[in-house]
Amino acid sequence: MDKDTEEKLHSAMHVIAGYEYQFKYFFWKVVSLSVDDKEVSMELHDDVAVVGKEHIKMYQLKHTQKRNANGDVPNLTEKDSDLWKAISVWINIISGCGQKKIEDQLEYIENHEFWFVTNKAVRKNPLLKMVRQMQEGKLQFSDIQTYLDSLYKGQKVNESIKMLKEYKLNKEFLWRLHYEQVSMDELDEKIKNQFLHSMLIHNEDFNLIYAKFFVALSEDFDKVCKQQDKVLHYDQESKHKRFDVIYQNIVKHNLKFQLVKRPFVNEFLNTTCIKQLDDIDYFVKPRKNRIDLIADVMSKNLSFLNAYNSYREECWISDEDASNFENNIITSWENAFDEIYYGYDMESYSLGKEEKKTAYCLLAKMLGKEFLLGSQHLDSTASNGAIFWLSDSDTPKIGWRLDWNTVYIKE
Repeated sequence: MDKDTEEKLHSAMHVIAGYEYQFKYFFWKVVSLSVDDKEVSMELHDDVAVVGKEHIKMYQLKHTQKRNANGDVPNLTEKDSDLWKAISVWINIISGCGQKKIEDQLEYIENHEFWFVTNKAVRKNPLLKMVRQMQEGKLQFSDIQTYLDSLYKGQKVNESIKMLKEYKLNKEFLWRLHYEQVSMDELDEKIKNQFLHSMLIHNEDFNLIYAKFFVALSEDFDKVCKQQDKVLHYDQESKHKRFDVIYQNIVKHNLKFQLVKRPFVNEFLNTTCIKQLDDIDYFVKPRKNRIDLIADVMSKNLSFLNAYNSYREECWISDEDASNFENNIITSWENAFDEIYYGYDMESYSLGKEEKKTAYCLLAKMLGKEFLLGSQHLDSTASNGAIFWLSDSDTPKIGWRLDWNTVYIKE
């Protein structure tokens, strides 16, 4: 291979790696789009942008394949053209290339954050280090001005440094400037963690769902590239519409309700769930101490509730499935309640030793059941967690003693 061809190949590989870096960063922002975010886009506001409720985060992404003599990614130096190019692009956007009124520019700055993202080693970059110190109250803006004066004097020509130095809102802009150092491998790890923890998939499902999401994203990108007037973006609705089918086909049949054991805290004693059980002597058992039993109940309760809420929030459990699930448990409890308390008189009822035994029998009958959530069978741990959850809060939906609804439901 001749030298010219080799240089062109190296340049092409550098460009390809840059696109891959941008695309993976966008991928990460898509899968981590929260309920507080309105939209994530690529090549709309910036390389990548996330529109939140209060402001827009704009991301300029710069990737390098270069390595130093030790094989490490080089430092982002104070003269690095990637950083200064990003800064000049942002100032031009803010100012409309000098055409916008100063009050409009200030409003734009206040409504945006400007993130410089790179795989280069950022920690020792003097400008970014000083900016962070200023944001933390450890440095005055005048110190940054002095630094910019010295830096500009040391350059023959650097219009970007001059642009920042002379920009009337440079202080306000730097208050909104942030940076992030992340490698390609670290992006893969972030995506994986998002799938495993926030989206609650099993580790064995990761490679398949990653591949299918990536292909879907690539297909969408290919479509918008053919329609030059469009950019790639997802809001909450389009994200779920595009990816729910993929997720549900792989994951929904095996939702993850994992027990997370929690240590006892005194706050547990104030929960309606524990009060209901305490009143019927559920924690009076020779084989286990009271504290361990309370921690065990609340571990099941909170583990189920956290997973259930996460699935609901991400729309992996439909409103219909959730409603049917809760109603099925309540119906099952109503049938058991009517059977256990058949012939009891509410007016003469008082909670004595025999009444506690009866309430305990009702509880045991319910804890022996396992329930369906959609088409998925929940094991006894998750089912018990759901039962404890429904017996909790200021307005519990089920209870164990005959007069539970007058004792535990707060007006």
